[in-house]
Amino acid sequence: MSRHYQAWLLAAHPRSRRQAAWGRRYRIWLQFQSDRAAMVALAAIAVLIAVCAGAPLLGLQDPAVQVLTMRVAPPSGDHWLGTDELGRDMLARLVYGGRATLGLTTTILLLVAPTGLLIGAFAGFTGGVIDQVLMRVTDVFLAFPRLVLALAFVAALKPGIGGAIGATALTSWPLYARLARAETLKIRHSDFIAAIRLTGAGSVRIVLHHIVPLCLPSIIVRAALDGGGVMLTIATLGFLGMGVQPPVPEWGAMIATSRDLILQQWWVPVFPGSLVFLTVLSFTVIGDVLRDALDPKWAGRC
Repeated sequence: MSRHYQAWLLAAHPRSRRQAAWGRRYRIWLQFQSDRAAMVALAAIAVLIAVCAGAPLLGLQDPAVQVLTMRVAPPSGDHWLGTDELGRDMLARLVYGGRATLGLTTTILLLVAPTGLLIGAFAGFTGGVIDQVLMRVTDVFLAFPRLVLALAFVAALKPGIGGAIGATALTSWPLYARLARAETLKIRHSDFIAAIRLTGAGSVRIVLHHIVPLCLPSIIVRAALDGGGVMLTIATLGFLGMGVQPPVPEWGAMIATSRDLILQQWWVPVFPGSLVFLTVLSFTVIGDVLRDALDPKWAGRC
């Protein structure tokens, strides 16, 4: 980055809204970049996503092909991470299993974060009966542990990818709705909101163009922190046989089918379990650092 452009981003007195917005984003990136653990976690997530997304281009073995004469073979030149209890290549199954686990996690976050944000923002800004009804519905969902409720939903729907997405999404959106409502309640009576009302703006316009952008930092942090929880729910559903169904590989299901081999052929359950652990840890680290970087008080100190 050129010094001129960097000086433009870090200007103490921006000359336009565009300059102020990009300057704010650049300061957030500088704060995030200064944390080595966060950069390592971000790199780990990026590498996992890139490898899993490009799995068909890597020339891996077919993850569904069974070679019964090669069951639980240790790591070797032919099978870099060994084989599982049915002689399937572990490396291929881990990569293709990541497509399912990470893909479902990303899909669910993209569904629940905007949904919860809009519900919470409209409830907090509107108030009255609408707010009471929406918040009582969220209370019902929050009254049960996420996993228990997800198991109930997936049993009522149908085990599989669709059931896993629906069940996890239905149990995840209330957290975002509650957070967005709390943020909205703090600003709905602000002077700038009153000024916007005086210009003739309606409630929908105020919420979408002024309330939602102010709630986004908190929602982004919540989504980063919640990514690990969503992944654990997906992996748990797979472990219990209620998530992604065979022959599609999935990390939780891989742990379930090989858990009896932990003392003899340790690599079969350890590799998928390690990937789940490292990915959840990476999401948590990224969320913690984002929470500090998106803190408006920090921006004032820069």
